[in-house]
Amino acid sequence: QSWGVTTQKDNKIYLHVFQWPKDGKLYVGGITFDKIAKASLLADKKQLLSIIGAGQNDCIINVSGKAHNDINTVIVLETKGTIKPDSVMYIAPNTATTRLLTFDAQQQGKGFSFADGKANHYYVEGWKSLVQSLSWDFRTSAKATYRIIVKYVADNKTSGTFVVNADDYKKEEKVETTKGKTEVVSKEIGNLILPEGVHHLILQAKEITGEELMKPLEIVMEKVSE
Repeated sequence: QSWGVTTQKDNKIYLHVFQWPKDGKLYVGGITFDKIAKASLLADKKQLLSIIGAGQNDCIINVSGKAHNDINTVIVLETKGTIKPDSVMYIAPNTATTRLLTFDAQQQGKGFSFADGKANHYYVEGWKSLVQSLSWDFRTSAKATYRIIVKYVADNKTSGTFVVNADDYKKEEKVETTKGKTEVVSKEIGNLILPEGVHHLILQAKEITGEELMKPLEIVMEKVSE
């Protein structure tokens, strides 16, 4: 989910909310309200939360008020039976920033490996072939415009040109080499208009002129106010 992550055990789904919704509406993708028996805060199970439907596949939980934890507020959903998880990421319409981490991307081609995941080291490396690429599938429930930013690390051994493809959108950019091995480049690509539905975003290499293209960290999607 764009606001955080979910875990599941038996008939309970735990929503780990990292971005608390300012409007008090937590959109939960992939589950309808009629499949939820009860929703409550993990820190205060007596405080029940109301739920309404949102389209055919999603629901909205009323979480008005402040988050109980500044980092991770957990909401517990008790479901009516076991819920099958949906592998397509859901971007809530009221989420300002969505992070597509390369750790979570689908990898095409052989050769990628993972760094240790620490600060500025949560990238994939070993991008040495044009047949390698990274992609993400995600779903939006309302039309919106997003500012696309590619974040990566590029030392003096990396160089080339990469391409961002999403639906009918395509943009090429040269890799900006930095002096430090942990210095992060945030390259703004442009604005992407996405209608309601499932989308496929892919990060590809057009030209690799160094030992590897770059070490990509994530693609950030910032919602543009209309």
